[in-house]
Amino acid sequence: MRLPARLVLLVLLLALVLPTPPAAPEEPSRAVSLPTGGTVLLGGRVTVRVEVAVTDKEHTRGLSGRPGLAPGTGMLFAYPAPSLRSMWMLGMRFPLDFLWIRDGRIADLFEQIPPPRPGEQPVTVASPEPAQYILELPAGFIRAHSLRRGDAAVIRLDRKSP
Repeated sequence: MRLPARLVLLVLLLALVLPTPPAAPEEPSRAVSLPTGGTVLLGGRVTVRVEVAVTDKEHTRGLSGRPGLAPGTGMLFAYPAPSLRSMWMLGMRFPLDFLWIRDGRIADLFEQIPPPRPGEQPVTVASPEPAQYILELPAGFIRAHSLRRGDAAVIRLDRKSP
């Protein structure tokens, strides 16, 4: 069946003139001025320089495969809103301390979480209450700085313009 030439021409013209809806992004892009780093002041007395994980890909990768963290540094996992969260030690090569942060306070903490041994399932830790941020620190950090539930956690994120 052959379509009339005028109909084909009309369809082609409409395709060129009508706007196409933009594709929905799969996850935020760094070009949208997402934070890449920052600091967290804990308990009003110790500052940690942080790398920030914002996208799903960054959340999944985390610190996996890295040899360690420099003293005074950590990785901050940032989420749009508080929710129950869990973290696992898949691909980790060193032990960690975890801080769960909500409303500018340490909501909970886990210390000395070990990396998996060869052939072992990675440990998973879960927040007992909703948290918006999770801060991963070198194991021993919480004890060394006497951090506790309820201590203040002031987050300052760097933003780079696109």
